[in-house]
Amino acid sequence: MGVKDNAFTWSEATNRAVYGVNSFHARGYPVRSSDLESLNEAIGRWGQFLRNIFLNSSVGYIAEENLQKLSLEDTELYLDVKIQLSQCMANVQDDILANRLEMICNEIRKNSYRFLSNTLPMLNENSRQMVESKHQAGFLRTESSRNLTTGGRFNSSAEQDSDLASRRKKIMTQVNRQHRDVIHNLAQLNHKIGEELYSDEFEL
Repeated sequence: MGVKDNAFTWSEATNRAVYGVNSFHARGYPVRSSDLESLNEAIGRWGQFLRNIFLNSSVGYIAEENLQKLSLEDTELYLDVKIQLSQCMANVQDDILANRLEMICNEIRKNSYRFLSNTLPMLNENSRQMVESKHQAGFLRTESSRNLTTGGRFNSSAEQDSDLASRRKKIMTQVNRQHRDVIHNLAQLNHKIGEELYSDEFEL
């Protein structure tokens, strides 16, 4: 057996151990380290914002001005991701990849926009009506102690509560579906970027 056969081979595993997981890519495109870092940070900020608004959506009534602030913040975070993605892809000659990443961003935005402009206001209104119904029930209980002929009004209130609870269940199903889609698309976006782009400082 010659020396060549016993020579040390610089394997992919060794390369990754020395230079990091982004090195020795068999596929993908090198991009500036600062651009890739800015893109990942922008996606992270948007993802954290979206997780918070979905998880906190059923806490209670949200004032109209706060809804508008959330919508504005979502728009700003989305545009920041689009800007950073454009910067990161500036020197990547792959229109298919660029379009795919943009499509995923737009899908996330579509769900967040629907949630903030339609679903969350519906949940908001449902919360307001449930609070009003609860106050009304308390008023009727007070009146019933004075007048025992209010049974019909109690039945009406119970029916309203049932309708509101049914409505809330349907809205929450919609919230959960939109939340699931957003989480799926965020994971897809991160995976696609990690698979197709890597920092040029690890390029050999």
